[in-house]
Amino acid sequence: MAITKWPEKRRVIGTKVQRLDGPAKATGTARYGYDINRKGMLHAMILRSPIAHGKIKAIDTSQAEKCPGFKALHMFKSAGSEVFYAGDEILAIAADTEEHAADAIRAVRVEYEPLDFIVSEEVALKNPDRATVPNARGSNLRPRGQRDRGNVTEAMEKADAVVEGTYGVPVQCHTCLESHGLVAEWD
Repeated sequence: MAITKWPEKRRVIGTKVQRLDGPAKATGTARYGYDINRKGMLHAMILRSPIAHGKIKAIDTSQAEKCPGFKALHMFKSAGSEVFYAGDEILAIAADTEEHAADAIRAVRVEYEPLDFIVSEEVALKNPDRATVPNARGSNLRPRGQRDRGNVTEAMEKADAVVEGTYGVPVQCHTCLESHGLVAEWD
């Protein structure tokens, strides 16, 4: 078997690599989606669920449709639908300006029936029969798999130290220089 080693002269690792977009972003000359304004362009916004789990009892868009600049509405959910997390998409509205789209979104009235939800793995493990997510098949827990290799008991007994604990991963958010979005134009 051949042994792989680092090359004597490196091309990227350990060298200074110039960012192609660095100067434009640092000087404010970079163009983002927010900077593009086309003739007749519409701005869309999505109304998202404020609750972790629930049923939509009613949606009233009548006031939103009367808002200045309102152009279109697309429903992702309807009355009777379930929402499964805070941020679940309910509907989208398009208007002639970003401000008019925001006004129309605020004019939508949604009535929710809050349902049971689980926040942590610890609670889910203590309550395996609670199903609060779509396609849960009676439980939020997936059947666990098991893989045995070697003699674990013997290895633990021979170990110089044994460390036990419960570990999790918190939410990790990155911060973009621009808001997420896109501009599409058909001709």
